[in-house]
Amino acid sequence: MGVHVLKRINLASIFLSLIILLGCSKQPELSEIEKQFLLIVPVADMNKSLQIVVDSKESSFESGADISLLVYNKSSNSIYFDNSSYASLLLNLDDLQWLDVMNGITYFGTRKVSPQGTPLLDFVHTVVRPILDPTVLDVGNKNIVLRIVIVGEIMEGATRTGKNVGAYVDVILNP
Repeated sequence: MGVHVLKRINLASIFLSLIILLGCSKQPELSEIEKQFLLIVPVADMNKSLQIVVDSKESSFESGADISLLVYNKSSNSIYFDNSSYASLLLNLDDLQWLDVMNGITYFGTRKVSPQGTPLLDFVHTVVRPILDPTVLDVGNKNIVLRIVIVGEIMEGATRTGKNVGAYVDVILNP
């Protein structure tokens, strides 16, 4: 064998070894607060089939303020939402625990979002209004993380599948 062939074989084996090592590397460890979140909202398809975007130039909000959101369907199926359990609001207290927050908006009925790529029908505009107990806001000058969670159900044709999908976005509440 020629020297060039041996160099190529060595380079290929080094490259293959690196790919194997990188593929076997451990996934980053979840923080305790994120582990708690997974227990509260046990949805495997999180931020994959759905995406939430804050529809505002604001980066932080007051308690009681409306937060405008766009919810995009990123899947090839329609997604069904039961408005009685449409949006959940969770407050992250000092990275120690999640606290349910009242949503000042009441949603009625159901809604369905069409598959990705359906013009004007593959997203929905919605609003949440976090209502916090003033004692929770009494944390000094520290900003508070509010997690807005929306969970829906994949549909195949006109049939609900029972497979939940969800998305969340974190926003800052001013103390």
